[in-house]
Amino acid sequence: MKKIRKLFGLIALVVIIELIVSCKIEVSEPYSYDELREANTQGRLTITGLDDYEGKVISAQRAGLGDTSYDDLVAFGRVEHGYLNGELVRGIVTTTGATVVNGEVSLKVYNYDMFSIFFGNYNGNDKDVLFYVYIMGTDDEMPIEGTVSVNFTNGIGSGIFVLNTN
Repeated sequence: MKKIRKLFGLIALVVIIELIVSCKIEVSEPYSYDELREANTQGRLTITGLDDYEGKVISAQRAGLGDTSYDDLVAFGRVEHGYLNGELVRGIVTTTGATVVNGEVSLKVYNYDMFSIFFGNYNGNDKDVLFYVYIMGTDDEMPIEGTVSVNFTNGIGSGIFVLNTN
């Protein structure tokens, strides 16, 4: 049973990594849109300890994404939703990571609804939130992975990057 859970966990992780690496969710017809608007959030996450990754692009997700006992939290530099004739089209989303500058990165934190593919406002006070951090490489490099533990106050938090050595 443990092996089956591990297998499904690994499959889910691979799908999420692929989503983050591509930094874009595309949905085929019949969905269409005529405008992209940036998703609003008060949530902010500053990650330090990234001196070795200057100029690299970063994104993050709460460890255990999909566990219904917590809000699903993700962090990007920018998220945009698609709109058609001024109305939100759920499922049309673009995501962009943020670039490391002077050894740190500032990301926007969103509540993520995976069923409707919607990124909403985060302004919580969650404590000891573990995020998986993904540092994007070039096209021929695998992403570098690590973690950061964060305490949020009114949606604002920070932490120090810890490289995954596994």
